[in-house]
Amino acid sequence: MDEGELNRPGATPGEARLAPLGLMQPTVLLPLLLLLAAFLFGGAAAGQPLRDLAVGVVALVVLAAVAAGWIGRSFSPSARWPLILIGALALLFVVQLVPLPFGMWSSLAGRGLSANVLDLIGAPHAARPLSVDPELTVLAALAVIPGVAMAVAVMRMGARQRLVLVWACVALALASLVFGVLQASFGAQAGTITLYRQAHTGLPIGVFANANHQADLLVIGFVFAGIFAPPIRSAIAERRLDRSAWLYGVMFAFAAGVVACGSRSGIALIGLGLLAIVVRERLAGHIRTIVFGGIGLVGALALLVAFNPIFARAFADFSNADDGRFHFWPNVLYAIGEFGWTGTGAGSFDGVYRSVETLDTLSERFLNHAHNDYLEILLEMGIPGALLLVAFLVVMTIRVIRRPMAGIEGRLAYAGLTCAGLVLLHSMADYPLRTPLLSVVFGLCCALLVDPPASGEKPRIAGAWGWARIAGVLIGTGWLGYVTIAYGLTASALEVGDAKTALRIRPHSAEALSIASAQALARNDTKAAESYARASLMITPRDVRALRVLGIAAVATRRQDLGSQLMLRAGALGWRDEITQVWLIRAALADNNYTTAAQRIDAMLRSRQLFEDMLRLAHDIARVPEARNELIARLVDEPGWRREFFRDIQFIAPESETSHLLLIEGLIQREGGARRSEVAPFIDHLVKKGQFGAARRLWLASRGAAAEPLAPGIVDGDFKEDPLADDQQPRYPFEWRFEAGNGGNAVQGAAPLLVGEDAMFVQASAPNIRLARQLVQVSPGARQLRYDALETENGSPDQFRWRIICAGGAELKLGLARREASGQRRTSIQDFVVPANCPALYVELHSRATTGNPAEAWFDHIAVQ
Repeated sequence: MDEGELNRPGATPGEARLAPLGLMQPTVLLPLLLLLAAFLFGGAAAGQPLRDLAVGVVALVVLAAVAAGWIGRSFSPSARWPLILIGALALLFVVQLVPLPFGMWSSLAGRGLSANVLDLIGAPHAARPLSVDPELTVLAALAVIPGVAMAVAVMRMGARQRLVLVWACVALALASLVFGVLQASFGAQAGTITLYRQAHTGLPIGVFANANHQADLLVIGFVFAGIFAPPIRSAIAERRLDRSAWLYGVMFAFAAGVVACGSRSGIALIGLGLLAIVVRERLAGHIRTIVFGGIGLVGALALLVAFNPIFARAFADFSNADDGRFHFWPNVLYAIGEFGWTGTGAGSFDGVYRSVETLDTLSERFLNHAHNDYLEILLEMGIPGALLLVAFLVVMTIRVIRRPMAGIEGRLAYAGLTCAGLVLLHSMADYPLRTPLLSVVFGLCCALLVDPPASGEKPRIAGAWGWARIAGVLIGTGWLGYVTIAYGLTASALEVGDAKTALRIRPHSAEALSIASAQALARNDTKAAESYARASLMITPRDVRALRVLGIAAVATRRQDLGSQLMLRAGALGWRDEITQVWLIRAALADNNYTTAAQRIDAMLRSRQLFEDMLRLAHDIARVPEARNELIARLVDEPGWRREFFRDIQFIAPESETSHLLLIEGLIQREGGARRSEVAPFIDHLVKKGQFGAARRLWLASRGAAAEPLAPGIVDGDFKEDPLADDQQPRYPFEWRFEAGNGGNAVQGAAPLLVGEDAMFVQASAPNIRLARQLVQVSPGARQLRYDALETENGSPDQFRWRIICAGGAELKLGLARREASGQRRTSIQDFVVPANCPALYVELHSRATTGNPAEAWFDHIAVQ
């Protein structure tokens, strides 16, 4: 079958599936190699410099082959605008790296702090690039090359070669799915066969680090297979159902794999992909086949949701509307407003976001991308980047409108449009195109919208112009290769903290200079640390590490004012540099600036930096009334560390106990108050230390308006309140603590013969089991224990006994019970004496039962008078 026959309007999908077999021509080998390299090494968005380098080198080889005319035929006329957009993107990267006059640069939005830093360190007012971090901008530009290389290579291919790459994508998606199934089968040991250190371990992520990105590849495989799968009716008529039915099985496997990833976006995208396949088949006249297949697929997924907990959990996630993205996107919008139309420079999101991260959105979670590529592009590339994105979408739309839907070329274009559109949709809530593999596949999808070159002989450029072009390609590729390798090896060295090697490769690497400055300071080599830090800041004035090192070095050499200014600038660039934050906390405390100190301690605790040290410091500064009020204000905001602050009593020094009590009382007075789980542990702590007055005072404060009538004697002796209403929280010692197990049980319930009243029901089958307990504070002297008891068919109150035990351990002697009986109900009174050395006492109910059936009884109206 030749090219013309393959592209004829009446060519069947089955021919589209079989035609690529045997078409492994040299034109497609290099793009296939790039796709394979991206599959093996390009499954993560960051933290893999050597793997990115491998993909980048292969991409440069492909790009050079295309530029030299060694791959495919000449571009078709429809490739003109895509190539213009690629050139405009390259130009935008260059513009962000071209130095601007200092006056113009410093007047741009968001550059004030950088200009101030340069003035502080005495840097000359030399020309500076628009990007706030030129090194990261270069790396971002290099990261675009694999996708661009694939796109320009595919634009020079015919339909048959394009089909080879489409089916290669399906095969690689299937391989990643199988690898993911293997990972899932390993359970807790899945990390041993995961390709990346920081990954969604435990999920079937395949060759990726992120389950959402694995879902994207499976969705693309699903759409490719669905669009090129032959209709079942045609397959039956041509007696080759056995050769096509496997594609429907592959589609089902892809769909099941997406759901198993637990990716909400992936599930939504595969639904849209199925809809796109249905629409395409409706245009092709095979609606019934696909509709019935879709119904079967949905039914199968429904069964999986009903009977498989993994699938059910994935679909249940759709009900969670409180997604973290919605909390930090406002910070990104604020940064966009701060830096204006010029942007911050490609690749600079991480550092810029840290400088605008608000305290209420700060957490242990680390944000390295906006999880919305459109917001990130607007922040980094400014209005020019946004306009370029709009132009790209317009060109895609125009190509779709003008593209014929019939024939294999039409199917290729439709498949490319669908998959590219799904990835662009996912980019609204994630960053799939930041991974080299998906970037390469996206380049392929976009190129499928461009008309293939005309068939015929490949044009040759002879003479001096041909040699000049080849020489230019080799020189340009060689230069790009040098930059790619240099930056890749530098990043690899810096990943393990080897600044010395990194500086040998790239002496002007700002990141390497910054790390070298911190290492020199750790060796107490102040002079070298200052030199490295100053050199780093000359390139990237917003480098927090270099600012901190230079600030500490200045303080060490008795330049206090400069050191303080530099540390303040470092602190203004984010909350996450723990050394900077500790320095600023100490400085704030030394100046009695408790507002700033509490704010930065809060930030450290929210981001879990030096967590135990910061908890201890928070307890310590609570002794100062002003600092205590600031801590209360922080706790009212419900920070993530609030639970640990109240639970970990070991952080409270003896001299800080009074201040902690005052802090809880202050918090109780605020709206929302303090929870039982926060107050009860400290009350227990005070009770264990014999501070019964303080413990009772805090308990009464926690009860609010109900405190006054409950002050004397037994609390809730009539059981009018339900002690188990808060049974998920710890009980206060001044309230009934019912115990269960070990042969005994005590609960509250509606007692017989006491209409409308609750009472305490006790049951025991063994002797000396403590069933109920309450801590009581009464003044010394003669007292009475009074209670009502109710006999049952299974026992008598005489099978239980009360004990009065001083907090010091001595048991008080109870007199004989004086009883007044009324049917099955009787009132008992027992006398006892509270000695002067008994600051508090426990009223406890124990069992006397020995053997036989469990003894039962009801007790009510308990009082100490």
